[in-house]
Amino acid sequence: MKHTPCPRCGGCRTQSLTGHAHRCCTCMRTFGFTDSQQANAAADAVQELHFFLGGHNGPSFRLLLTASGHHEVESWDSRDCTPTPTFTHTPTRFKRLMRRLLRHYYVMDWNPEYHNEDILDGTQWELSIILQNHQKRQYCGSNAYPPRFHQFLRLIAPYFLGQGIRFP
Repeated sequence: MKHTPCPRCGGCRTQSLTGHAHRCCTCMRTFGFTDSQQANAAADAVQELHFFLGGHNGPSFRLLLTASGHHEVESWDSRDCTPTPTFTHTPTRFKRLMRRLLRHYYVMDWNPEYHNEDILDGTQWELSIILQNHQKRQYCGSNAYPPRFHQFLRLIAPYFLGQGIRFP
């Protein structure tokens, strides 16, 4: 039986509830949305997504996406690759991306911080989500990540590849 990992503790012992909601049997917390309309309303409230990924001895990446279709991509000290056609960001694509992040990656249920104190120099990341009412949800980490973080990176990679930037 396939279980959805808990975005808070990483536990794999979870129970499906109604809709996209789950309960973790390890930390006993509920995550996700009870119905699709609730998830869609939450995704529609998101106006901006800011993401940073970088390390002490490697390339750094920054991504800004807005609900209006604006996007910015930056890289420092990156290994450039051959540019492919620019990835087009649209309001529709933004809504689809946010719905996926909320329904399948449970971004709004991530812990505010993920840290691995055993590694001094490594990879840091930050994710900020700006809502319609100017509320800000912030998540960050240093050498530690929420479950499905690497799938999240694959989901946003086309924005970087479209600008000719090789993304992890």
